[in-house]
Amino acid sequence: MAANPYGVFRHRPFLTFLAFQSASATASEILMVGVGWHLYLLTDSAFALGLIGFFQALPVIGLALWSGHAADRFNRRTILTLTQSAHALGALLLFGLALLPRPPLAAIYATLFLL
Repeated sequence: MAANPYGVFRHRPFLTFLAFQSASATASEILMVGVGWHLYLLTDSAFALGLIGFFQALPVIGLALWSGHAADRFNRRTILTLTQSAHALGALLLFGLALLPRPPLAAIYATLFLL
């Protein structure tokens, strides 16, 4: 007898995780569209938009091996809580920078690097 492939959807913790992960991914995409639009309005440069991807890819490349080690060594729930909190803090920092009349581009890129 085959296992029910939809049985996982009966578990409340999984549904909670799935809902929050989906909301987080949606919020991240909205944030990136907003940052891209804001940078394009500030600079009128396609190169500035390309730098968004560059500054977001650098930490991914540099931390790929370390993140696997951390996931094996530390509590994953703690890692997830810390990373989601850091992401929220970065989003708030970007919001604060967007309120400035002429935000420094270096601060925007540094925040994107940390995100």
